[in-house]
Amino acid sequence: MDRRNDSIGIYIHIPFCKSKCYYCDFNSYAGRENLAGSYFDALYKEIMLRSRRLGGRQVCSVFIGGGTPSLVDPGYITKLIDVCREHFHVVDDAEISMESNPGTLTYDKLRAYRDAGVNRLSIGLQAWQDRILKSIGRIHNRQQFVDNLKAAEECGFDNINVDLIFGLPGQTLGDWMETLEAVTGFGPAKHVSGQSEHRPGPVKHISCYSLAIEEGTVFGDRLDARLLEPADDGLDREMYHRAVDMLAEKGFRWYEISNFAVPGYECRHNLLYWKTREYAGFGAGAHSYLDAVRFNNVYGIEEYIRAIDSVYKKYISSKYKYSRHGVGGAQGDTYIAAPGGKAKCGAGLAKPGFLEEMDGLHENFDVIDKEGAMSEFMILGLRLTEGVSSAEFEERFGERLEDKYGGKLDMLAAKGLIEAENMLAGTVGCGADRRSSEIPSGESCNADESCKEAGSCKPDRSYKLTRLGFDLANTVFVEFI
Repeated sequence: MDRRNDSIGIYIHIPFCKSKCYYCDFNSYAGRENLAGSYFDALYKEIMLRSRRLGGRQVCSVFIGGGTPSLVDPGYITKLIDVCREHFHVVDDAEISMESNPGTLTYDKLRAYRDAGVNRLSIGLQAWQDRILKSIGRIHNRQQFVDNLKAAEECGFDNINVDLIFGLPGQTLGDWMETLEAVTGFGPAKHVSGQSEHRPGPVKHISCYSLAIEEGTVFGDRLDARLLEPADDGLDREMYHRAVDMLAEKGFRWYEISNFAVPGYECRHNLLYWKTREYAGFGAGAHSYLDAVRFNNVYGIEEYIRAIDSVYKKYISSKYKYSRHGVGGAQGDTYIAAPGGKAKCGAGLAKPGFLEEMDGLHENFDVIDKEGAMSEFMILGLRLTEGVSSAEFEERFGERLEDKYGGKLDMLAAKGLIEAENMLAGTVGCGADRRSSEIPSGESCNADESCKEAGSCKPDRSYKLTRLGFDLANTVFVEFI
């Protein structure tokens, strides 16, 4: 299905950190801030160069991640957003998110971000207890988080996410519940000190991640040396389920395996990933998904700067001619993947033209054929609590979901891992909120009367993970690989 007229998201990677947390295996580097000037110059150039292919696409979200974007001079972030707007059609109501860490934020920085257009702030708290923060290598304490949150609210931020981790070494169930209680206190029912009434706080979104101990991290090395004891699986699952229940009571709707939001404040950018929509990634190690091709930039900071410098010199010398066609070349170009749904760089498949033009910047690419796209639709879509829509699957792929995966769905349902639900789905242009209308009697719909009269709603069926299914999600996902 050609979706070149659809809007896209933009992800921008800032790889600088003050220090590396003990659990972190992200593409981030401590003590390299001296490269920030050269790195951001390269970022601005990459955005300009690639916009010549993509500039006609509307941008519905911009996500500035890391690393720690709040570590660098805020002038870099301000210019970054300006460059995006200069070279892309960033819609007026675009979600512009930025990650940050306590201990690197100041009122002046927050004011600069807000003035530049950042309207969603993500703060990495991870735990409420200072002893735990110290034990996992965080650079901040609890009070710095509280102070930064207050400053952000004063600067006009009213859509703030807080990242939390459970299953940490030495973390008890009581610690985890105290963390949740504290953070939700800044949420929908924030208490105003000295007053009897409550008013909404700035925290509208909470992400809860189970600790994964990865190779090459401090925790990974300690685990190998038998100096660290992983959290008990039973405790890990109890922490997860207690979070799901408590956050619901506090006004946060569970909408994805690890994510909870006040209704209407779900992360629009991340929903692009889970709904297998398109996005362009800029910066060291950033990933993109465009025209059925997944690819990523080189990872190292210096390597990235050199690659952009090389491409930019070729552009300036006019050796490369950039067309204004779609990202895959001329309209109608297709790339046929090898059996199994993907073709990797070096597997005998020619690079798409838009990757050749940026030669040296990208490490690899996967071309996703129809079979692979259907697989990704199921695996990523089932991360959402609303599940996957049969009507949307048919609209996108021209096949009935039940015809393609009926046997697997029946098997997983028999094991209690998924459940089906009848819905009404609005067609494109309909006012209905797809899959939000339950049909207990076969008649309920949330669309307006004109929509109903036009007959633009049709029966739908959603498939979603059960509570047990979320605990055993990988067991479900493997069935669709």
